[in-house]
Amino acid sequence: LVEPASVLKAQTARRAVRTRPCRGKWAVLLFSSARFQACVLELERKNCSFIMQAQDTVATYFFKYWSWVEDNVKQVAVGIVIVIVVAVLVSYYFWRQSQTEVDAGQALTQLLVSNSRNSDAGQLANAYLKVAADYSGTQSGGRARVLGAMTLFESGKYPEAQAQFQKYLDNYQGGAFAASAALGVAAS
Repeated sequence: LVEPASVLKAQTARRAVRTRPCRGKWAVLLFSSARFQACVLELERKNCSFIMQAQDTVATYFFKYWSWVEDNVKQVAVGIVIVIVVAVLVSYYFWRQSQTEVDAGQALTQLLVSNSRNSDAGQLANAYLKVAADYSGTQSGGRARVLGAMTLFESGKYPEAQAQFQKYLDNYQGGAFAASAALGVAAS
């Protein structure tokens, strides 16, 4: 062990190195300020156990599985690529579905805006039914089908109107216009 007299001579302006008992054993203590002490060069590590902190469980699991990841890098990379591809495909599907809904709404709005009061009822009904066919499965497509069926009903084409109302009820069970379609089927 270090002798106390020789250690006290090796003082610097900012740090002092001294020997002191550390849990009953002599060791070298490093003083960098009055608040900080470190027990270094201790012969028995268990005497200075207060310096070491216990690892938390997250770090323990990380180190435990890191070796497995290093051994199986290829499988991990393939798994990550598969997850990324699936995430991209799912996000594209939902984006495309919402974009189709927007396109259907714009097509129906354009038809409603361009509709003149003097236009032929048959042409108007066909235009509504074309939007309904092009954008089937969307809310705007369903609304276009009901508007087309209502136009057919108002023009006196009751069997065709009833068929369109029934198509709406078959494709959009419980939809926003289900009550109007059911009334149209009953009235036709």
